[in-house]
Amino acid sequence: MNQIELEDRIKKLMVIVLPQMKAKGVILQKEFNELLDCMEQLTKLSKDQEVISKESSF
Repeated sequence: MNQIELEDRIKKLMVIVLPQMKAKGVILQKEFNELLDCMEQLTKLSKDQEVISKESSF
């Protein structure tokens, strides 16, 4: 995935994961692991960049 795709996927996963964590105290393991993986990939892609796009703010 490229940076934009990763940012979009992270946003979608956060909409799924965070409400469950806050409301029910439940961690959706599959989605949470995918979220961590996407964030790790994004970190590697943006490692040499000085600025991360404002669109990636969550």
